[in-house]
Amino acid sequence: MNNAFNEEERQLIASYLLPTSKWCERSTWYVVYILPSALFALFGLWHRDYAATLVAYLALFVTTVWFLSYSTRYSNCFRSILMKYESQINALRSEHP
Repeated sequence: MNNAFNEEERQLIASYLLPTSKWCERSTWYVVYILPSALFALFGLWHRDYAATLVAYLALFVTTVWFLSYSTRYSNCFRSILMKYESQINALRSEHP
């Protein structure tokens, strides 16, 4: 097993090593996607335009699916990082009992 981190793994490690952001900085990213859809849904309900409400729901659904696929990809990358890390730790332990 190659224990060297690939580029994607190095980028993920670097992102975790950045100083933690404030909750408002993180939530701004979500608001950009959720707020317009929610407002469009409210507009559709207010005017009894159920097609607009359906479009808003579909936009939220697509955003959720995209976020889940993104999370899955990075959780697989993070798992790979941990496996390589554990392998390196075990190699060091066997060299220096």
